[in-house]
Amino acid sequence: MWPGITMEIMILTDRHPHDRTHGYAGMILSPSTAPALSLQSFGKLPTGLGSDKYQWVDLDGEGIAGVLTEQGNAWFYKRNFGDAELGPLETVAQKPSSIPLNGKSQLLDLGGNGQLSLVDFSGVTPGFFKKIANEDWSSFTPFKFLPNIRWDDPTLLVIDLTDGFAPMEHRRVSLDERIGPRIVLGDDETSIHLADMSGDGLLDIVRIPNSEICYWLNLGYGRLGRFSQSRIRLADIDGSGTTDLVYLGLDDIKIFFNQSGSSFSDPYCMVQTPRVDNLSDVRIVDLFGTGTPCILWSSPNPSDYGHHVGYIDLLGGQKPHLLISSQNNLGAETRIQYASSTKFYLQDRAARTPWVTNLPFPVHVVESVENVDRHHGFFDTFEREFRGFGMVEQYDTEEFDISLGGSVSVPARDNTTTSIDLASHVPPVLTKTWYYTGAFLERQTMAGRFQQEYYKEPRLSEEQTAAMLLAEVEEVPTSIRLTASNRVPFSATNLEARESCRVLKGTVLRVELYALDAKTGDNGSVQTGNPYSVSAQNYSVEILQPQGTNRHGAFMRTMYSVSGIPSPTANPRVTHEFALEVNEFGVPTKSAEVYYGRRHKDPRPLLTDDEKEKQRKLSITYKEKDFLNVILGQDTNRTPISCEARTYELYNIARESKINHITNLFSFEEIQEKIATAEDGNHDLPFEDFDGTSATDPSQSYRRLTSISRTYYRSDDLSHILPLRTIESMVLQSTIYRLALTESLATNNFVGAGKVSQTELDDILENDLFYSPNSGDSPAAEMAFAQQHFFNIHRFLSPFHRDNFNTDTTDVRQDPFGNLITVGELLQPWMVMDHDQNRSAVAYDVLGIMTRFMYDVFAFFRTKDQEQPQPAAASNLTCETHASDLQPGRRPGIQYSFSYSDGFGREI
Repeated sequence: MWPGITMEIMILTDRHPHDRTHGYAGMILSPSTAPALSLQSFGKLPTGLGSDKYQWVDLDGEGIAGVLTEQGNAWFYKRNFGDAELGPLETVAQKPSSIPLNGKSQLLDLGGNGQLSLVDFSGVTPGFFKKIANEDWSSFTPFKFLPNIRWDDPTLLVIDLTDGFAPMEHRRVSLDERIGPRIVLGDDETSIHLADMSGDGLLDIVRIPNSEICYWLNLGYGRLGRFSQSRIRLADIDGSGTTDLVYLGLDDIKIFFNQSGSSFSDPYCMVQTPRVDNLSDVRIVDLFGTGTPCILWSSPNPSDYGHHVGYIDLLGGQKPHLLISSQNNLGAETRIQYASSTKFYLQDRAARTPWVTNLPFPVHVVESVENVDRHHGFFDTFEREFRGFGMVEQYDTEEFDISLGGSVSVPARDNTTTSIDLASHVPPVLTKTWYYTGAFLERQTMAGRFQQEYYKEPRLSEEQTAAMLLAEVEEVPTSIRLTASNRVPFSATNLEARESCRVLKGTVLRVELYALDAKTGDNGSVQTGNPYSVSAQNYSVEILQPQGTNRHGAFMRTMYSVSGIPSPTANPRVTHEFALEVNEFGVPTKSAEVYYGRRHKDPRPLLTDDEKEKQRKLSITYKEKDFLNVILGQDTNRTPISCEARTYELYNIARESKINHITNLFSFEEIQEKIATAEDGNHDLPFEDFDGTSATDPSQSYRRLTSISRTYYRSDDLSHILPLRTIESMVLQSTIYRLALTESLATNNFVGAGKVSQTELDDILENDLFYSPNSGDSPAAEMAFAQQHFFNIHRFLSPFHRDNFNTDTTDVRQDPFGNLITVGELLQPWMVMDHDQNRSAVAYDVLGIMTRFMYDVFAFFRTKDQEQPQPAAASNLTCETHASDLQPGRRPGIQYSFSYSDGFGREI
């Protein structure tokens, strides 16, 4: 399909003769034309780009290159706006020192991280200025080592330059061409011949060494064709990741595609290209910001003015080898469109919403299936990894801008139109999601940088808006965690601070959900209005082990606060979750859920005053979990799991912040302090006090126990039940307790009424699990059966002492209404009888499929090339009279029903 590229285009399955076909973006090279670029963009470059005064560089690491020039003692830069449009010539405000851009001072990517440095090789102390944020430069850094060579030598190559230079090394040319190249004109193993190799009647010079034939074309009059290294360009043309070879002929351009590093393809010749002479300058650049190459041609020849800069968009802006369609041959086709991250960066820069972090190279992302807009792309230059985007906008449906009238006409696939009434039109849903990318920002946190993009309630002040936000994450820890309650102060190094931020990568910071209701602003853009819901998360990072002499430190990330606002209008109902304490594995052991009351009374007349007051009431639920012991052995390692959970309702919890017209959120420290005063054991309310009437001290916090559950486990040999909070390596459950009645309720209603004794009551409330089907099995017999059945639970004793037996064979179940369900080895019901003794039965094959089922799932596959393809179909036949009730000689009536489905399995 493409040189050196192997791709999956079809998946075949054995169970069904059904194929799924994928389509990939092909590599279609554009016609060999070079349209001239606009004089408005390139008019101030009268000599083209071939002069030494102009450099095609990405000065600010934006992922798209512009034109940099030095005139006098100043730098000027024409930014690339994409779509082959350059911005106005602007002065580079910050310029390091007075070092000119010449052969001995160059702009180089010293660290290979997309950040340019101005390197000065001249003078007594060679060194560099590093480009940093906000168009500024770092102070001068001298090289530690520098070889004494000519840095303006055109044959000099700089490869993998890091902090300084190693000592110079000399290597001799190998005599064995299998080890290294060696250029020779003639020796005992190479012969030189004169022969007509091109068929033009002139003798060419031919050199024939081992496994090679090359010749110099005779041009006549004593002139020989020769190879010119200045006409070679190296670039990844087809986007395969390997470097291709481009040769610039006089009136054509030849492209040799790299075939996975083993060879080059036959040349692809592009004719009718601009004439390439010694004055022309030809570069391969990403002119449009699409991540695909363009051949950019310029000429200083006065006769070319007006069209002195031209280009060839080799791939038409479409990166090849990406999945663009998928068909399931049931009529469903998914089409995918891609866009470069540079497109979104340029849009945000034009809208004056610059990214917090930049990408020094374009990344192709999915633009539609869902319509997705991405911002704040980040590439970690230190760890050399792409971390994604800090903000993503996702549109869940198509947008019809012309749907502002009463109806719209949408073109269909068969060139007809379909009318869509606005009454049935569902507005697109916009989801804005902010992520931590793990960027290490020395002056401000990621959350602090993103806050200016969040939704702000109208008519709120800066103080009120800030009070509604969660506290910023402490990205760099200031202490080392020893236990859940024991920490020691710690000052992180710069490397440890970077790793601490990296721990947060990929975590969600905030999500806002909007419905685009087709309202437009003055500039024609769709207005988002108020979001339907907003949720925000907060995290903490703790250091478990400093880096020290190791390559990396050990960190733990915990989500400790979640806030949800169903509708951030003037009267929202806000929820807030806290992870107050976590164990050494990051699992919460203490948590709280806060339900803030509404700010104002609900104006709807259908609600009573009591219901309206309940909506404004603050409600807090507090949960505690106890965990089992940790097993750390030579062959067995098990993290702890919960064995007891307790839930409380809190009373008399007041917020310290009392800012008007907003929902005042609890801080982490505030809710922690309030709960600590309620769990001292002296302020527990009885379960029956639902309204908290016993909480008489308004300044004191109280709690009321609402539920408890406990799980006990058995020993590995099944001989006994282990104590609470204890397990062994097999983790075999034994008994589960759940609080159904408080002690007073159970005693008064059962023991006090003389129905059971206290001992009988305790025994009744047990839930026991067993690993063998027989209730009389000894521990040894149960152990033997469990080993043969992979320690699956085979018997469950409920509080009402009903057994459910071994489910490996047949299981008969009866619901409370007396309906029987019998399940065989396939674990599917084959007969169901209701309370009127009406039975429904079905027969299965060995794979669990009904033995007779009429369908045609390949209808579309067979007819997809016809003018009117048929959808997949299924038929259901129902007999009106059972065979046992038929009169002799009569045939039963049959009811037929047919269903048709589209390619996505939806019934049509």
